[in-house]
Amino acid sequence: MKHLKHCQREHSLITIGRWFGMFLLLTIPLVNVFFLIKWAFVQKISRTRRNFAIAVIVYLFALILIGVILMITFKIDLVKTCDSFKQSLSPIEYDIEKIALPDENFKEAQL
Repeated sequence: MKHLKHCQREHSLITIGRWFGMFLLLTIPLVNVFFLIKWAFVQKISRTRRNFAIAVIVYLFALILIGVILMITFKIDLVKTCDSFKQSLSPIEYDIEKIALPDENFKEAQL
């Protein structure tokens, strides 16, 4: 009897509602990590859900690895880009000598 329940659990179909719930849980930060680890390493979970969790974990590690490789590869360009962006945000510096100041006649004309 125990073996029968184990076989039923491993080969049971996951309904659309459960898939929807799984995807909904995976959209919540930190909760998704907890559930992925739980689904991947707990033996009482259905085989389909376990395989899905392992596949998502492998996929995320691959994305992180690709991101790190790209960051290392383009590090110099990224630093230069950030520096030029930071300089473009700095206040505009004016050459004070080139700015024309109003003369005395201008002040009298305003009065």
